[in-house]
Amino acid sequence: PKLGPAKTGVGEAKSGTFDFIKVHAVRDVAVWQTLIDEAARAGLPTVGHVTDKIGFIRAIEAGQQVEHLEGVPRAMLPPDSPALKENFGQVPPPRLAGELARITDADIARLAAQVKAFGAYQGPTLTLFERIFDPSVSDEKFLTEPGMEFMPKPILNEWVQHRGGFWGPSSLTQKSAKGLHDLRRRLVRGFHRAGIPIIAGSGTPQLYQAYGVGLIREIETLAGAGLTPALAGNLDRLARDDRTAVVLLRKLEVELELDASAEPDALARAQYVDALEEIK
Repeated sequence: PKLGPAKTGVGEAKSGTFDFIKVHAVRDVAVWQTLIDEAARAGLPTVGHVTDKIGFIRAIEAGQQVEHLEGVPRAMLPPDSPALKENFGQVPPPRLAGELARITDADIARLAAQVKAFGAYQGPTLTLFERIFDPSVSDEKFLTEPGMEFMPKPILNEWVQHRGGFWGPSSLTQKSAKGLHDLRRRLVRGFHRAGIPIIAGSGTPQLYQAYGVGLIREIETLAGAGLTPALAGNLDRLARDDRTAVVLLRKLEVELELDASAEPDALARAQYVDALEEIK
């Protein structure tokens, strides 16, 4: 493979004062390793996606912060599992639901110990996946939710078309989708118990995740998975910033680490409604 662009790209990012390198859909191991090595030499952390070819364990050993729990279900399967012969990326197909359902909390604890040893942050984006892969909720319902009024109509139309592409003969059923969501919540809960840092990232502006409110939803979902809700910042202060609505909502969207030692009612300070009232 041609490794030059990977090397020069990291150098340009460093000189352009970027904060990190995001890995996205890199399937060639040599290219991925070059990005990791060059980023380390430049002093830039690496974050992002994990393809089946790279694998979750290889990524965390390199110190990459992983988004969407990519590669985690695959890493939980036994070495002799026929499912490992399939490429299923972020979402395992329904035919693997039974095998994934056999993953125990003890299995999760063993993997969590590995992740903890390498200190890799995890950004599960639970809400994003639960909203995309929930056949019981219509696009029409999503479009009427708070925050959608701030999204341009072309974006909303694109979301409808994109989500529709997930449904077909091989797509998740309501039962298999629930099984996947339950597993992802169990993984996050197990990682949290092991002391692995969890990032509250909404995946905005992905499907039906508006700036600001998307982050609040993710914190609520993480709390539902067993984490303590908290915000490392004062959103009331941000809500009173006199900047434009777009800038304000983007500021509200910052990815914040959850603090397990914070007060359980800390979420009450994150008043998205205050922000909306301030910019109307």
